Amino acid sequence: MRILIAGGSGFVGRALVGQAFAAGHRVAVASRRPQDVHMAHAQLEVVESLPDLSPYDAVVQLSGENLFAKRWNPAQKEVLRRSRVESAQAMVAALAQADSKPTAYVQGSATGFYGSDRGEELLDESGSNGDDFLAGVCREWEAAAAGAREHGVAVTCLRTGIVLGPGGGALAQMVPPFKLGLGGPIGNGRQWMSWIHIQDLARLILHALEQAHDGPLNGVAPEPARNKDLTKALGRALHRPTLFPIPAFGLKLRFGEVTDVLTGSLRCSAAHALATGFEFRHESLDETLADVLHHAH
Repeated sequence: MRILIAGGSGFVGRALVGQAFAAGHRVAVASRRPQDVHMAHAQLEVVESLPDLSPYDAVVQLSGENLFAKRWNPAQKEVLRRSRVESAQAMVAALAQADSKPTAYVQGSATGFYGSDRGEELLDESGSNGDDFLAGVCREWEAAAAGAREHGVAVTCLRTGIVLGPGGGALAQMVPPFKLGLGGPIGNGRQWMSWIHIQDLARLILHALEQAHDGPLNGVAPEPARNKDLTKALGRALHRPTLFPIPAFGLKLRFGEVTDVLTGSLRCSAAHALATGFEFRHESLDETLADVLHHAH
């Protein structure tokens, strides 16, 4: 396939480019910062804005402001919302104008679609939409992408959990205090955290494109972990103690409303991905953390 990736210079985008080339696809990246695109692949085409999509068999939209980059205030919330919704709208507009349409479109989304705290509930793709800020953003984000179906394009909104990979994502925030021996569970540590290895996420995107999958898809590994278990696993991987619980109120004072994303409980199911024939290569949290931290050096 010939694949266009918007947001290909980001954390997940870079992994997707690598996996797409490894699978024998031809790849182009649309990026606002083309100088940031890693040019390890000589055949990689880089464009500054969305081109005519007619030559492409599949498209991926991964653009969006980092949720954890700044403290949330009304202005930052609008930046977070617009960066996602408008990127989806731009892709759908480009699809509408293409003389020959790609067959499949994968759009980023997040497990935050279900809200910030669903307790012990096991959430598959039929789970109800939450009622907090991030859930509202995901709802609007997915609705914008759905417009591509009017042009005969299969649309997958990938509800991604915590992405574990070297060089960015959640671990870039978590590892430094753990290395100092200051890591610990957040609150009571019983909240569920749905995670996925970055290479499995990249492969899942390709799988959805190759199958022309249509509908929401949880981008999570088959075994979600409680926060305290993820904490212990990271401590084992780094050979550091995890003795100091992190009080939720302390995080709230420092980070504000975004803390709800860290302290809530989302136990998401990978059953649908497995039912489509996708095979995870990284199902164990201990193995995933060992692999990621090995490649981080």
